[in-house]
This record gives sequence, structure tokens and C-alpha cells, in this order.
Amino acid sequence: MIVNIVCTGKPGDGLLRYSYEHCCYLNSVGIESQVVIIPNPKFTKEDYIKAIKDQYKIYENVVFDHYTPTTDEITLVLGRSMITLPYLEKDKYTKDQLLTLHLLFTNKIIALYSENHPRDYQLARAYFNTVSPPKKVYDLCDYEVYTNGVGKQYQKIINFDVYKPIKDDIQFKYLFLGTNETYYKEIEKVIDKYPDHGIITYNEKWINPKLNNLFAPIDNILGKFETYVYTKPNFDPAPRLFVEFKWLGKKIEYLRDKNIKDGGMVYWNRPVPTKQIYSDNINILIDLIRYLVPMNERKKKSMLGVIQEVQKKYLPAIKKGWDNNILPQTSNLYYKRGWDKNPKFPKGQQEIELSKLWIDKSIQTSRSIDSIDRIIKNFKPEKCLPITCIKSLNEDKYYVIDGQHRVIIFGLLGITKIQADVQEEKSVKDFYLPNDEILVDKETGI
Repeated sequence: MIVNIVCTGKPGDGLLRYSYEHCCYLNSVGIESQVVIIPNPKFTKEDYIKAIKDQYKIYENVVFDHYTPTTDEITLVLGRSMITLPYLEKDKYTKDQLLTLHLLFTNKIIALYSENHPRDYQLARAYFNTVSPPKKVYDLCDYEVYTNGVGKQYQKIINFDVYKPIKDDIQFKYLFLGTNETYYKEIEKVIDKYPDHGIITYNEKWINPKLNNLFAPIDNILGKFETYVYTKPNFDPAPRLFVEFKWLGKKIEYLRDKNIKDGGMVYWNRPVPTKQIYSDNINILIDLIRYLVPMNERKKKSMLGVIQEVQKKYLPAIKKGWDNNILPQTSNLYYKRGWDKNPKFPKGQQEIELSKLWIDKSIQTSRSIDSIDRIIKNFKPEKCLPITCIKSLNEDKYYVIDGQHRVIIFGLLGITKIQADVQEEKSVKDFYLPNDEILVDKETGI
């Protein structure tokens, strides 16, 4: 399974950077990903390569212009405009580029919600889609920015871990961003007050040649300026430059109306992203990607097998304060505390043997050893609510969809009969998959 992150923006745009940063992180956690760049007609492949190599430690997993995805691959766009923009300028793209976009945008799409071209977005979806009915688009949305958006909460966050070291090479005191005509015209209103300036822009007819124009992409851009002057007059969903300047401890002038309701003040008030903030946020996307993995690629495993993995890999490091003999069915702790005689577990719909419980590791991959350690040391049967699972159609197996950690702890303590609520296959719906059953293949039943 491959995630194709499609970028049709310009080489100086934030969406190229968000796309590449997502690609780096997804590959680092074992999700095969690549950025598929269909260059804006005004720019070359080399412009994009330079932009990535100038800013990031490594350059890899990037393809241009021509790519044929399988129907099982997932398309990710970090903004709906990545679909809309090539549609609006479709007469400027080659047939091969348009074919690649048709194939990519016919697959399942994960899209970050935006409102740049609401009507044109729907037209673009219809234009690029080649199957009927069209496959579902799975939306993510930053609701602090788009209060009327759709999808699950998600933020665009910068992955500073993949940045090259920034070298101080100050050439101008003030940095301005003028990468489109609207931005540039706003800068011209105030630029007289900032004689020692540099404007990041493109070589377009609307620039003023008397000003210090720096054409993107620019090597070591963050090291060339002391202060960023933020002047964007229109809607800005996810500012990057002032977040980067905050990260570097550099100065920022917020020279725009603070009453504008967009990402400006939202990102201004957010903390500089840490590794933990980035990880917590992108895990929302990772969970969605794993839900979309085709059934035949999923990794099913018995909970007994999972418990054995925990025993072998993790117990030696964290069982301080536990009994030395913690194995299924033989735990001294369980019997020492008398739980076998009078277990006060809240009752579920039925009691299921531990040996019949399974898990889909493609979906539920993370196990918090800290949580296991904390719960087992303070274990109280009366607080262990029934797990939730679904019954496999044709086999005597139950797939855990809520309660993985509880089952692991039960196994470690030697508890082999588990209280469970069992949902019928027809009623088990996921937030993102309202028409698909989770974990159970309709044909094989596993």
C-alpha cells in the first residue's frame, strides 16, 4: 500500500513543504509514501528539487509528472486546492500529467479541508474522477480555522525534525512574503518604512523592479533575515513563516488586522510545535490511513500472540514491582489478591475466552507500555469495563475494537475469561467508513 501525496502548487508554496514533511514522517513510521509533483506550468522540475534540497536534510521519495497508481493506493492532498488548481488550468498541462491526475484523484482521497474555490472544487472532483460511483473523499479539517468545515480535527504542523540546520547569513533586516499579486500589493503600501527589506516573490509582471525582489525558491531563506513582517491581507489558513521565525527565536511584526478570522491569529496563539505535538497530530492521519488499508493487506493477530510479544519485548524493562511470574494462566498476582474467587468485573453481554480474541494490527498498532505498567500496578477489577468486539462471520473469532490494553493486562495477570460487549457486523461503523464494516471481510469473514 502506497500513499501518494499530490502537490500541484508552486515551488515556493507552503503546501509543497507540508507535503514533503508528511511524506518523510509517514515513511519513518513504516507507511510507504511518496510526493507526486505535477509542476505548475510556469515552473520546472528543477525548481521543485532545489526548493526541497535547500530546506531539508534529505531528498527522496519524490516523483514528477508521470505515475500510474494501483487502485488500492491512497491519495493525500494537504489542501483541496491541489485538486482544484490543475483543473482550472487544465489546458496548460500535458496529456501525461492530466492522466496521472485522473488516476490519482480517482482513488480514495484524504483531503485537508479548505475553502479557496468551493464550487470549482466540486467541478474538479467530477472532472478528474473516472469511476462511477466516485470513491469517497475522507476529509480532515482544522476547525479553529474553518469553523464550518467537515471531517475530523487535524492541523497542518511543521515537521522541524527534517530541516537542515539554519545558518545565520543576514542579508536584509526585514522579510516580506509577496508570492502572489494580492500579497505584493499589500506590501507596497508599507514597504517605504522598511528600506532594508527583501521580498520573496516570483518573476511576474506585477512585481516592482525597484524593490529588493528575491525569487523563490531561496537557499537558506530563514538565515538571511532578522525579522519577518506578516502582511497578508486576505484569508491565510496555515501560516508557516512566522511559525518558523518563532522556532528560531527571531522577531516578527504582525502587520495585519488581528480581527481577521483565519489561521493568522490561530497559529499566532499556538505553541511552537514540538516532536510530541507533531506526533499526536499526525497520528490522526495515520489512524485513518490504516483504516483504509485493503482487507487483504491487513495483519490479523491473536491477542495471545500480542500478549506474548509484550512479555518478550517489554516486561524485562518495566516489571519492577510486579510479581516475577507473570504469565497467562499462572500469575501469582491474580490468585494472591483473590480475584479468582470473587471477581468483581462489570458484566458485559457475554464472557469470551481469551484464546478467541483477535486484533487487526493494521489498525490498532500502538500499545502504550506506560499505560500497561500503570494499570497493572493499580489493577482494580471493578474499574475494568467490558471490552468491545465484533464476531467474525464464519469463524469462532472475535475482533477487539475497543479494549486492547485491557485484554493485554488480563492476559498478563492470567485472566482467561473476558467480559465483552459484542456488536453485530452490520452495526459496527467507523467514523470514516459509514458504509463499510470494520475488521470483517465480507467474503472470508475474517
